[in-house]
Amino acid sequence: IEIGNGLVTLEELAKMLQGSCKNKIIHFATCRVIATDKKRIKKFLEDTGALCVCGYVNEGDFLEGSIFDMIIVDMFQQYRNMGKVEATIHKNYGALARKLKFKLFHL
Repeated sequence: IEIGNGLVTLEELAKMLQGSCKNKIIHFATCRVIATDKKRIKKFLEDTGALCVCGYVNEGDFLEGSIFDMIIVDMFQQYRNMGKVEATIHKNYGALARKLKFKLFHL
């Protein structure tokens, strides 16, 4: 992850945010940040206290990704249950989520 003028690993970011993200949603609206194994994402969630972390595995179409970002931000406003958000995404926007390789992780 590029922050400022340097690169930071997911683990380093978790250390910076240590416990300060309770009930927060972290969305990486850039590609490949969450293109890692579930164990690292789970550890990130545990270390930060975040409600969920989501983003895109691969680089996708900018316009489609921007539209999808707006959709999920709206859903996060509607639901506090991340399982419900995930189910609604798959039900109503599954094809776009698959095309963009969108992933949502929660504990």
